[in-house]
Order: sequence, then C-alpha cells, then structure tokens
Amino acid sequence: AIAVSGTTIYVGGDFTLATNSPINGGNTVARSRLAAIDANTGAVLPWNPAVDNNSVLALLVNGTDIYVGGNFTAVNGGTVRNRLCSFNTSSG
Repeated sequence: AIAVSGTTIYVGGDFTLATNSPINGGNTVARSRLAAIDANTGAVLPWNPAVDNNSVLALLVNGTDIYVGGNFTAVNGGTVRNRLCSFNTSSG
C-alpha cells in the first residue's frame, strides 16, 4: 500500500525492514510493516509505528492522520486494533 503527503511517501505491506537509497548509505533499518520515505532523497524517515502481525493492505493520509487497514489485530506493541487504526503522521 502507498500513500503520499507532500514530500513523504508512506508505504505499508508485509515487511520488517526498509532500505535507504544508496545516496543515503543504503543501510537497512527495522520497520514493522509501515515506513515513511522522503520523496526527494529516498531516506527512510524516523516515523516508526508498528503493526504487530499480518500485513498492511491500505493507507489513506488525511491531514495529520494516516489511516491503516489490513489483516493485523494489534499495533505498537500490543494495543488491540482489529484491521483498522490511525496514526499521527508526525509521531506515529
């Protein structure tokens, strides 16, 4: 799943790692099925909410909120959220 807000690209799926672009070192950082990427540089941004199990299938950015849908049942270390939740785009 992909959503764009300004120069930030939000991605969701069934991944646990994200890789910076080569100009940003090409290093891999841990991300739990959600990540934010700077559209200008390809850098993985510090935004790091976690979907605890199963995949993210849909994203929608609305102002300062991002709505996430998928097959998950918990977020951020165990908060129960059955298939739908929202995160703040700045704090996660």
